[in-house]
Amino acid sequence: MAKRKKMMEKDYVWITTDPITSLVHTMNPSTISTMQGVLGVKSYFSKTQGHGFQDFYLRFSKRFSSEHPEEDNHEPGIFAIVNVIGNSYRELGFWSNGLGFSENINENNVTYSSSMKELGQVFWPGGPWYVPRGWTLPTSAKPLRIGVPVTAIFKQYVKVEYDQSENHISYTGFTINVFKATLEQLQFHLPSNFFPFNGTYDALVEQIYLKNFDAVVGDVMVLAKRYKHAEFTHPYTDSGLVMIVPVQSKSSNKAWLFMKPFTKAMWFLILTINVYNGFVIWLIERNNCPELNGSVLNQMATLMWLAFKTLFSIPVIMQTYTASLTSMLTIQQLEPTIADVEALQNSNAMIGHPNGSFVSKYLVDVLHFKPNNTKAYNSPEAYAQALRSKEIAAAFLEYPLAKHFQGDPDCYLA
Repeated sequence: MAKRKKMMEKDYVWITTDPITSLVHTMNPSTISTMQGVLGVKSYFSKTQGHGFQDFYLRFSKRFSSEHPEEDNHEPGIFAIVNVIGNSYRELGFWSNGLGFSENINENNVTYSSSMKELGQVFWPGGPWYVPRGWTLPTSAKPLRIGVPVTAIFKQYVKVEYDQSENHISYTGFTINVFKATLEQLQFHLPSNFFPFNGTYDALVEQIYLKNFDAVVGDVMVLAKRYKHAEFTHPYTDSGLVMIVPVQSKSSNKAWLFMKPFTKAMWFLILTINVYNGFVIWLIERNNCPELNGSVLNQMATLMWLAFKTLFSIPVIMQTYTASLTSMLTIQQLEPTIADVEALQNSNAMIGHPNGSFVSKYLVDVLHFKPNNTKAYNSPEAYAQALRSKEIAAAFLEYPLAKHFQGDPDCYLA
């Protein structure tokens, strides 16, 4: 297909990953002839290991994946960099995880580099000796069209403002700053223009597939279904879905708060001390003497023991009780109003989600909430007010947005 569309000529770059590159040696000459100049990476195995190691590795990988499906990094940390030329390919060098590129891998004095320039000349499609860019640079007459979401809830990430007096639209926010900083790091000028988009995030990503936009900049979550329409850069924030609920005090009846420090351990301590005191008194008064008698030394010892016992037992109880009660009075004892998603589903309560986000469909299709129990909001203040007034029992936000929501003093829920 690429050959027929003349995409294997000059100024094109093709880079293949391990699933394709590792099969080049099995391809017939006609197929390899259409891959001239392709640069690829493949897992490296030392030639001294032989076919026995290859067979063992295949069996090991299969068994390891079946027994530990959560582990996806069972590949070796060394990759060979190959270049397809003629009827086969040649190894340019190697790349090691954490070290970089090198011409050799089995020698003692190996020099590593972060650049491929040390690996020698690459034969590119069409045979040019210069390094092709691989794509055509936009010009000032035809700059990149960048779509920006207007309906972003948290303006810290992306904010679109209209100035009708000057007929100007400004684009600000964290994602805009990241995009501009990336452009500044390029070694060439890349003209681009921002365009507002007032629709759902799914529809915004689809505009790239429809060729209405060349790229999208904003707080766009990476989802599997969106990969059908566009490629994503590496995420620079954590992802996930967070449930936010109000908190309530554990001490519902403060009139009986003074009884809270008397835990089972405290009651056991009191009972033990009382039994011990009774035993000591019985031991001392076992001869039914109404008053202390005996030698002066015996009387002094008895008095010292009683004083020690009283001064030791009473302060221990008082200090333990005082410390526990002080902690309960000074430290806020809070707990969530909803324990988990299952409890929220059983309560049949209303829940909030961002307007235009994928969260609405996720709540219904994956978490199986009733569509009538979900409500969309357009601002963090609206979320906070709905939670305070108990209009909704919980709010679902993407993890980066939830962090901003919890850190916003205007959205404090306690």
